[in-house]
Amino acid sequence: MKIIITLTAALALAGCSLQPADFADAGSTALALTVDGATEANPVIGALGDDLAAPVSLLATAGMRYAIDEYAAPENAPLYHQNLTNVKTFATCNNVSVWLGASLPAALLVGAGCGIWSYQNGLKKLAQ
Repeated sequence: MKIIITLTAALALAGCSLQPADFADAGSTALALTVDGATEANPVIGALGDDLAAPVSLLATAGMRYAIDEYAAPENAPLYHQNLTNVKTFATCNNVSVWLGASLPAALLVGAGCGIWSYQNGLKKLAQ
């Protein structure tokens, strides 16, 4: 457990290309998991238990962002980063909805709305 938290902190401080949505998802995951009965929906992120879901999520996201920077064609990297931001925005809104006591269908709808907003906003940013 300490190694995952240490690696996550090191990556965050090392200037990885983590975006605000990545930190928002990790933080809101930690909040949502304080609700009785809540559990991490992603089996890969939750594999080590709900206590580590937030740092594991941030670590996995740092790996994804690194892979985009390192291996994607330069002309595609901004779109791939935006797509990952869209997913993280969906997850953040879903998590906050769970924390606020929304039912699962309501939380998913709120998440979808945020994800669509992020997508449309991202298209505008990419067009500039």
